[in-house]
Amino acid sequence: MSLPVLQRAELRGHLGALLRPHRRTLLLLSVAVLFSAAALVASPLLIRHAIDDGVRRGQSRPVDMAAGALAVLAVVGGLLSWWRVRLSGVVAEGVLAKLRTQSAQRVLHLSVGDLRGTTRGDLVTRLTSDIEVLSDALRQGVPRVVQAVSLLAVSVTVLLVVSLPLAAVGLIGLLAVWIRARRLVRRITPVYASYRTRLSDALGMMSETVSGVRIVQGAGRMRDRAEDYRAINDDVQGSLLGMMRLRNRFYPQLILFQAGSTLAVVVTGTLLARSGRATVGTVTAAVLAVVAVYKPVEELADWLDELSGAAAALGRVAGLLDLTAALPESSS
Repeated sequence: MSLPVLQRAELRGHLGALLRPHRRTLLLLSVAVLFSAAALVASPLLIRHAIDDGVRRGQSRPVDMAAGALAVLAVVGGLLSWWRVRLSGVVAEGVLAKLRTQSAQRVLHLSVGDLRGTTRGDLVTRLTSDIEVLSDALRQGVPRVVQAVSLLAVSVTVLLVVSLPLAAVGLIGLLAVWIRARRLVRRITPVYASYRTRLSDALGMMSETVSGVRIVQGAGRMRDRAEDYRAINDDVQGSLLGMMRLRNRFYPQLILFQAGSTLAVVVTGTLLARSGRATVGTVTAAVLAVVAVYKPVEELADWLDELSGAAAALGRVAGLLDLTAALPESSS
């Protein structure tokens, strides 16, 4: 039988074990992410203050104070972002080092029965390209996604503080994006799992062909072997094309919802301002807040593919580790 692949619901124990030694660093990272997000999205409130209390009343002091606060927040946000990147790098490298060590130890302790029915490509892929996918996700994807989620939460809060009516209008599009994104994740997750499996099959056949090339040549099986590899490679290409089709249907919808939400807030805000139920500063701040809401949404959409691939890769690596879960843990 082939090596098992764990599903997302079964990965929580492995993730907890990998992250447990970094609890303190993760706490500091959460603080850095939260304050960094707050510093980045506070500008709509400051701009509203500058317009309503400064420009409309002909006073320069509120404008100067808002400009100074924006400059300070830019510096603070930059420092917090540097700290966030540093802390996330510490966690990522620690998790990857432990994962590589555990994977190598598990392979060395696998019995002949465990390896029966397992191709060399499947095993090698789990130890190399699957962990490499996880490396890219942990070093870049996960920190960016955590930052984007924090920005999204703070941006929505700012929008609600600025104006509840305009927030209700602006967040309708965000709700539609969330529904479409959930559907995309459900559909693309099995495609990524299939892609990782097909890739391991292709690597296994290539490895076996290279190591036994003399035997293949002696038996006159070169053309047959090439046809077999072409068939597997076509499966890999088909999986990639399937993922591209799903992505290409989602991204235009995201842009459409973003443009529609911004336009709806502008139109609604204009009507409220003309009727005296909203100030110019409030409408301006609401428009900026809607733009700030969709900026992390775009970031999340950009990393959706990478994280789906990382989840599939982690399921394969964790499936390898689960074969000998009773083995003693490494001290490193």
